[in-house]
Amino acid sequence: PININYLLTEVPFWDNKRTQIEGYLTKDSSDALRLNATSTNYTTYVTVPLRFYYTIPLNSKNEIQIATGANLSYLAAAKGKSLVINNQPGVESLDKNMYRKFNTGFISGLQYNTKLKDSWWIGIESLWQTNPMKYKTGDGSIKNKMQGYSFNAVIKYKI
Repeated sequence: PININYLLTEVPFWDNKRTQIEGYLTKDSSDALRLNATSTNYTTYVTVPLRFYYTIPLNSKNEIQIATGANLSYLAAAKGKSLVINNQPGVESLDKNMYRKFNTGFISGLQYNTKLKDSWWIGIESLWQTNPMKYKTGDGSIKNKMQGYSFNAVIKYKI
């Protein structure tokens, strides 16, 4: 959810090709433009994790697996409101063009497994994953990362 009440007191002035901001003009707060945005912003990503494991057997009943890989994600939808400050100040609806549509991230982790019976194994896994996202508004961009840790219970059957 966002609830932004922004008072624009500095207006950028550009070079003659409009490629670079050269400075800012300061306005009196009574003349300033007030921007308001109240909404709940939603982004929907479809993520496909690709993981590769390297197994280190400890003995016939225990093993450790090292995981590495990539998160591949695609922006499926964006909905909400955003402030644009540097170029035509105002409130805009979010759309998919404000985001990088395809993102790649990193996964790494460890898994410990023990053999239960026959080919059944049980274990625990710890993963760290990151996925950089780029958000564009006006003539600038914001880079952020979604990062997370997860702890998982694992039950598997080895063929």
